[in-house]
Amino acid sequence: MSVLTFEEKSLKPHLDYRAKPDLIVGFEDHGFLGRSWRYAKYALVFMVRGLLQQPIAVFIISSPTKSEVLTTLMEEVLWHCHKADHGSHHRKTLDEGQEIVTIFNPPHLLKSTRNLLQKHDIKLQVDMGILQFEGTASWQDIHKAYMSDKEQMQAFRSLPKLTDMHVNPK
Repeated sequence: MSVLTFEEKSLKPHLDYRAKPDLIVGFEDHGFLGRSWRYAKYALVFMVRGLLQQPIAVFIISSPTKSEVLTTLMEEVLWHCHKADHGSHHRKTLDEGQEIVTIFNPPHLLKSTRNLLQKHDIKLQVDMGILQFEGTASWQDIHKAYMSDKEQMQAFRSLPKLTDMHVNPK
């Protein structure tokens, strides 16, 4: 079994000229979807993970990829993976009922949630019959809880694995 993963990595904008294809590299390039004159700031990397991890496609982009474009690029990459695996005479399209399962990266989701919570409060409204409440969660609440817990003796801490780096990331 193999898994297709993708990730966007930040790049330092930079231009290079390649004489052989007579091409300036460093502008946004979505492969078969075309190029633009916007400076590339990210690399969208698709990798196949099985026994080994192998990058198989890289698209140079100027901003985080929109879901419609990501879907199109993912289908193209999957099509090429399937073609390479089974040969063109056994090629099947994704429309023939092949199931695609999306699995999110939990550490990345936690980091994204933390980053959003540092910038924005979350308003909560819970109504579960007997249990009803509403309130606001903020990064300040987490910081206060950590600072209060940090003052306790190590043996009595409720959040012993939480560190300054977790609460005040760079």
